[in-house]
Amino acid sequence: MPINTEHPDYVERTPDWTLMRDCYAGERRIKSKTFTYLPATGGMVEDGAMRGADPGYSAYIAYLTRAVFPDSVDDATKILVGAMHRKPAKIELPEALEEMRGLATREGDTLEGLLRKINEEQLLVGRVGLLADVSPSRNVPHLVQYPAESIINWDDRNPDVFGVDKLQLVVLREEIQRRTDVFEWENVTQYRVCLLEQQFEGGEPVGTSRLYTTFTETDGAMPVATDAITPVYKGTPLDEIPFVFIGSNDLSSKPDEIPLLGLARYTLTTYRGEADYRQTLFMLGQDTLVIIGEDSGSEDEDAGVTKSTRTGAGAKISLPAVPGADAKFIGINRDGLSEQRVALQNDHTRLREMGSRLLEPRSGTAESGEALKVRVAAQTSTLLQIAMTAAAGLESILKICAKWVGADPEQVKVIPNLDFAETKARPADLRDLLDARERGAPLSLESIHQWAKQNGFTDAEFEAEVAQIKTEQELMDLLKPTPEAPEQGAPADDAEDTSEEESDTPAE
Repeated sequence: MPINTEHPDYVERTPDWTLMRDCYAGERRIKSKTFTYLPATGGMVEDGAMRGADPGYSAYIAYLTRAVFPDSVDDATKILVGAMHRKPAKIELPEALEEMRGLATREGDTLEGLLRKINEEQLLVGRVGLLADVSPSRNVPHLVQYPAESIINWDDRNPDVFGVDKLQLVVLREEIQRRTDVFEWENVTQYRVCLLEQQFEGGEPVGTSRLYTTFTETDGAMPVATDAITPVYKGTPLDEIPFVFIGSNDLSSKPDEIPLLGLARYTLTTYRGEADYRQTLFMLGQDTLVIIGEDSGSEDEDAGVTKSTRTGAGAKISLPAVPGADAKFIGINRDGLSEQRVALQNDHTRLREMGSRLLEPRSGTAESGEALKVRVAAQTSTLLQIAMTAAAGLESILKICAKWVGADPEQVKVIPNLDFAETKARPADLRDLLDARERGAPLSLESIHQWAKQNGFTDAEFEAEVAQIKTEQELMDLLKPTPEAPEQGAPADDAEDTSEEESDTPAE
C-alpha cells in the first residue's frame, strides 16, 4: 500500500470536515463552490446553467451573487472559545520545561495560546493532534499541531497489553511552502511516518522494547524518502510515539462527533432560503411586458433581427393597428413572499439559539447569573467536556516531554477554566449574605469571603484579609482623637446646661 493510504475512519469523516472548514471560512469560500452548496433552480438547469451556457448560467450567477451567507459558524466558534478562555488555564510545569510556557511551538505560541487553538479545532472538526519534537537549537522539546485533515492513518492496537491502547503508527501529511529562488515559491506535500520499531545492531535486536522512529517521504512522480531516525534528547530515546489525539469528548484515536456540525448544516439551509427569498424579491421588481396583437415572429426586414421593445422613462411602445391590441405588465404572485420572510426570520432565530449567541444575555432583558447558567446548561455541558479533554490532551503530551528530558511527569498539571458564564455580583448580594448570616444561616465569614473573591470583590486570601482588617482597625484607633479632660473647679458643660434649664427666671 502507498504511504498516502487513508484510514477508513478518516475517509468517512472527511466530507464533514470539509463542510465545517468551508462554513467557517465564510461567504467567499461557500460561493466559490457554487452548485455544491447552492443548487440551481429547475429553470436555470433547463436554460443551461450546469453546462455553463446562457441564459441559465448568467441567471444562476446572479442568483448566487444575491444570496447572503450567515457567518454563524465563525461567530459561534469565537464566542464559545472566548467563553472557555474568560479566565486563563492553570498550567504547572517542572523547571526543566518552563521554557515551553512562553514558547511552545515553532510559530511562537504560548501554552495558553496553543490550548486556545486546540479548543477551536475541537469545536470545528472535533479532532486535533499534537506531536512532540526536538531541535538541536533548543534546550527543550517543542510541540507541533496537526489538524484533523493531516492525520491520515494510524494504528493504536497494543500487542503487549490487552485492553490498553498504545500508538503503534501514525502517518501525518504536511503541506510545506518552500522557496526555490529569491522570489519563487513551491508547494510540497510530504508524509511524516511515526512508528515503534525494534532496534537492531549488526543484525541483532537491541533490548526487548521498541523505540520511537520516524522518517518522511515527499509526494510526487518520484518520491524522495529520508532515512529512518530515532529522535533522542541528550542521548535519550522514547519507547512511545510522542503523539496525542485530542477529540471533542476523549483522547481516543477514533474521530469524535463535531460539536458545531448541526449549526453548519442549518447555516447552509438558511443560506439557500436567503437565495430563494432574494430571488423572489428580484422577480417581483421585474414584471414582464406583454403586447397583445403583435406577431411575436415578425422581423425587421432591413436588419433581419427580431424586434425588441424598451421599457421605462423615455421609451415608446407602438401597438399594431389591429382590433384588441393592448400592452400590459404581468408579474409573479407576491402572496408567498410574507411566508418566505417569516420562515427566514425563524431560521435566523434558530441559528442564534444553536450557537452564535447562546452565551449572550437576551436583548432587552436583565438576566441574573443563575438564569443565564440555566439557559446555557446544555451548551456548557458540551463546553465542559471539550475544555477538560483539551486540558487532558495537552497535559498528556507535556508529560511525555517531561519524561523525555528526565523530569518528573507528575509535576505537569493543566487545569482549564470551567467558569464560562460571566455573572456580575452586586454589593447588595454581599449585604444579603451578611444579613442571612446574622439571621442564623449556617454561613461562615470564610465562606462569604470565598464568594466575594470568586466575584471579584477581593483578591486576598481569607487569612490575609483578616490580618489586614485587624491592622487597619489598630491604625484607626491610633488616629482617633482623645477627648480633653475639664479643668479642676470648672463646672462641667453638662452642669451648666442643667443649671440654665432649671432656672425659670433671670437673676436680679
